Amino acid sequence: MMAKPLDKETLDCSVDENADSSAGKMRPSKITLPSTMEIDEATKLHKKLQKSAARGVDINLDAEKVETIDTAILQLLLSFVREVRGNGNSVNWQSPSEPLFKTAEMIGLGAELGLEESHATS
Repeated sequence: MMAKPLDKETLDCSVDENADSSAGKMRPSKITLPSTMEIDEATKLHKKLQKSAARGVDINLDAEKVETIDTAILQLLLSFVREVRGNGNSVNWQSPSEPLFKTAEMIGLGAELGLEESHATS
């Protein structure tokens, strides 16, 4: 079975890791999730998430554009959220999309990912 070709939008998961030099400490990392998040992108996403988690700062996940997400990616995100929280930092969801919220809720991960609080305020 041949893997489907990935377009630029599928692969784009940008990370903003700028330091707030005026305060002398690192500000939160912002990770913008792409519209399509399927198992084909898991390795690349995992590397980006690990790099952000290793910084030891709070994480802002911008999930507004997510249209398609599969369970493998939700499991990866759950592992990431647990790691960041386990290190004493927080994960804040920014504008989680309805497809992301519904998929996470359907498999019982909404609360553990922290999406329920974010969805209630968006």
